[in-house]
Amino acid sequence: EGKLGLAKLYLQKAEYQHTLQLATDVAKTIANTKGMAQTEARAQTIIGDVYYAQKKPNEAINAYQKSIDIYEFINSPFYASELYLKVSEILAEQNRFEKALEYRITYHQVKDSLFSEEKVQLIEELQTKYETERVEREKQTALLENLHLIEENRRGRNLLLGSFGLLTFLIVGGL
Repeated sequence: EGKLGLAKLYLQKAEYQHTLQLATDVAKTIANTKGMAQTEARAQTIIGDVYYAQKKPNEAINAYQKSIDIYEFINSPFYASELYLKVSEILAEQNRFEKALEYRITYHQVKDSLFSEEKVQLIEELQTKYETERVEREKQTALLENLHLIEENRRGRNLLLGSFGLLTFLIVGGL
């Protein structure tokens, strides 16, 4: 991760040889260990950025495609979608419009899918919140009804005791 951070700094300074060396080193190291696939994909993306900056579009496309393959393998469509867009733009610059269109369509499909997933998740969260609030309201209503019934029972008991007391007083007074 540290090497990739340095590679990005070198890329911003247009020091492409250092950038390419660091990113390639990271990609090779990770590929040999079979771990940290997302870091490997980021390294391939940086390699693609270097080749694109050096006006080597075919090498850039190859690096971006490796990164896309990794992102798809680890099910990270957000990052893959951005690379589909980059590749589409490079292909359009090369006048390879049919292939550029394929990548652009894939980009939009992935973006639409992500948008749909976000909306479904938001709807589920809102439904959960609504259900939670509804249950809480029902609980409050039941509590208020229970308190109301307790109050009515107390009044009824007081009325009964008062009536019994009055009846007792009348009987004792009549005797």
